[in-house]
Amino acid sequence: MSRFRIAFFGEGRISAEALQLISDVPFMSEFEVGLLVTSETVRRSAIERGVVSDSVPFISNSRRYVEETLSVIEKTDIDIVLSVQHIWILAPEILDAVGGNAFNLHNAQLPE
Repeated sequence: MSRFRIAFFGEGRISAEALQLISDVPFMSEFEVGLLVTSETVRRSAIERGVVSDSVPFISNSRRYVEETLSVIEKTDIDIVLSVQHIWILAPEILDAVGGNAFNLHNAQLPE
């Protein structure tokens, strides 16, 4: 059975901790992070903790980068988007690229 590939979108300490937690869950052997869309700080933390390797594609969340993100999703056969405290609303094209297989946790007020 092939592994499901996750695009992880997130920002800040909560997303870094969530990324660590999901890597520790036993069923995660069925999943692998195939794309990180986050800050350099969260990326470095994930690499240092052994959650992802430094070869996992990385896109800064300093702006939306929709086209770049879509390109990597398609090239790396991403199956699922997992968004934890991500600072941008995900574009419909990104959700469509994974067939709507997207999960979001954002425990703060969303922008108007």
